[in-house]
Amino acid sequence: MIARFDDDTLYAVVETGPGQMKWFKKSEAEFVKGVVVQGDGKPGDEKLRLGFRWLYFHPVSGDLRQALGRPLTGEIRAWLQFQAFRNGLVIYGVPSTVNDYTDGIFQVVSGIMLFDESHRESGSGKVVKLSEANVKEIVYCSANWYPAVKERTLPPMLKNLVSNGRCDSAHGAEIFTTPHSQIQID
Repeated sequence: MIARFDDDTLYAVVETGPGQMKWFKKSEAEFVKGVVVQGDGKPGDEKLRLGFRWLYFHPVSGDLRQALGRPLTGEIRAWLQFQAFRNGLVIYGVPSTVNDYTDGIFQVVSGIMLFDESHRESGSGKVVKLSEANVKEIVYCSANWYPAVKERTLPPMLKNLVSNGRCDSAHGAEIFTTPHSQIQID
C-alpha cells in the first residue's frame, strides 16, 4: 500500500505474476482522522494504521483485501518518486522485501507503472524490481534505498557512506556537509 500525500491518494499494488500487477486507488479525502476504523480482529489487523486501515476495511474494498491478504509488517516510511506519463503513473522506490525496515536498508526497490491511472480507480500495470545486482550505479548513495526519517534528513547509514568517502554525492532531502566539503542533495 502506498500513500501519496501531495494529492491525498492511497494506492494498493498487488503482483499477479513476473513483471505484472494490478492496482487500486482511493482518494483519502473521505478519510477523517480521529474516527476509529474497526478492523476484523484477525492477525495483522493491528499493523494497519490511519488511511491504510481505512482503505483496507472500507466496505467496497473486499476485492482489495482478497488480493492483498493479511498485512505481515508495519508501515515503512520511504522516499518515493511519482511521475505522470501519457499512459499512466510511474512510482519509483517502493520497498519490496519484508525485512527492509528492520534492516535499515532496502535490498530491493520496485518501479511500478499504473496504466491509465488518471482515469480509473483500479487497473493493471508493470513492475520492475531493482537491486544492487541489476543496477550499474552505486545504488546505496540514494535515499530511495533507506527508510525515510520523520525529520526529512538523510538516513544515518547514507550519511556514514558519504562521510567515509564511499559516496561522492548523495540524493535525498537535504544538504549534507561532510568534514571536508558540502554536498548538495538533489
